[in-house]
Amino acid sequence: MSRFTRFATVAVVSAGLSLTGLGTPTAQADGPSYQGGNCPGSTTCTHWCPGDPLIPGSQVISWDWNICHDWFWNSEGVVDVNANVIYPWRGTPHPAGLRPPYSFPPP
Repeated sequence: MSRFTRFATVAVVSAGLSLTGLGTPTAQADGPSYQGGNCPGSTTCTHWCPGDPLIPGSQVISWDWNICHDWFWNSEGVVDVNANVIYPWRGTPHPAGLRPPYSFPPP
């Protein structure tokens, strides 16, 4: 094997290996959810503030759009944690009621 052939082989293999890392990267997006605020135990809430994109299901919400809200949704509708109001998928908003504390047995 000549020097040129070895050099060409090394160059082609190096180029091939370096190009494999330039493929389409995968998107890694963090969700808007967080544990905190006044979120009930074992529930993951989302924090919305004016200027943020509208939330899914916002067509049923009639909260004050000028202040921030901690919220989550369930099978009944969107729950505004701070105001303790549920905006149901159908019907009029009503008090969300107190949620019993959750406790999970140890594994």
